[in-house]
Amino acid sequence: PYEDWMDGAQLRLRTVKYGCCGSSNTVAEQVLGSYTLEDIYKTPEFSGTFRPDYAYVRPAAELTKSRSVSGRAFVNFPSGGTRIDPAYHNNLAELDHIRATIDSVKNGNDLTVKKISIKGYASPDGPSANNAVLAEKRTAAIRDYVAALYDFPKEIYSTESVAENWDGLRAYVAASSLPNRSAILSVIDGDLAPDAKEWKIKKTWPADWATLMTDCMPFLRRTDYKVDYEVRLYSKVDEILRVMKTAPQNLSLEEFFVAAQNFDSGSPEWDEIFHQAVRTYPNDPVANLNAANAELQKGDLDAARAHLLNAGDSPAADYARGNLEALEGNYSEAEELFRQAAEAGFPKAEKALENLLRIMKQ
Repeated sequence: PYEDWMDGAQLRLRTVKYGCCGSSNTVAEQVLGSYTLEDIYKTPEFSGTFRPDYAYVRPAAELTKSRSVSGRAFVNFPSGGTRIDPAYHNNLAELDHIRATIDSVKNGNDLTVKKISIKGYASPDGPSANNAVLAEKRTAAIRDYVAALYDFPKEIYSTESVAENWDGLRAYVAASSLPNRSAILSVIDGDLAPDAKEWKIKKTWPADWATLMTDCMPFLRRTDYKVDYEVRLYSKVDEILRVMKTAPQNLSLEEFFVAAQNFDSGSPEWDEIFHQAVRTYPNDPVANLNAANAELQKGDLDAARAHLLNAGDSPAADYARGNLEALEGNYSEAEELFRQAAEAGFPKAEKALENLLRIMKQ
């Protein structure tokens, strides 16, 4: 890709043939290529047409690539019980969900498990003090069950319990068509103690409470789990391209950028790498900026504008927006954006502004 120092530069090949005892017999030199921006601006095919000099941004490197994968399981316990029975209800399948999530990291190439977090929730029915004990012991039971399957050190596990899942109950009621939905929500949002809330709802609206006990409470007794892991760094292009096809979330944005440099700017491979990067990191400003440049380069201005909405407010983003406006013929808007980027010290913006003003005078 073009850099500012290339303006007026030449690439020369010097060949020296050496003979006996290191003496040189033949010396030849030729110019392989040169680049003068002003000369190109003066060519007939360029005159009167704005041609952007695209500025892709190299993302910051991740020194440690920390990632996580999470899930949710509904492990059932007999009433008042805290011991796991894999054969009880659908427990075996639910426990297998947790195991499969951990295995996807443990057995993955280049991945290292760093932490396994388990958070258990009890439902709001029953005495809150008893629910607090049940939530804590059931969460510990799930941790112990999982720990027995692996040889991870004990300190890798982290547990947390929530005595009564009132947030989950509120979300269910708010989305429901219960006859007394609004009144029940006012009780949930009120200042009563947890046991008093349960008692008021149960006694005031018994039919609604019966529905909640059947359709809601079982799903409030859940276990959320998360596996934190680290991915090794990649430097070889073939490795990056392999991972991009199978697990792009394990790549850093800088690694996507490194891979792109192996292809011609604007080529299909170049384009796909930057688009996979923004699919993997859809909210990252640099990912959106580079994807916007790729879209500008292939002439898809609508797609470029959509990416530039999420490209942040850096000088490089203003410069790219200036290119977009200039390509659409909105020269006044482009001029303002180029000036803004140039005042922020973005070198390409100064040359783009000169080119734009020259065109505007024609």
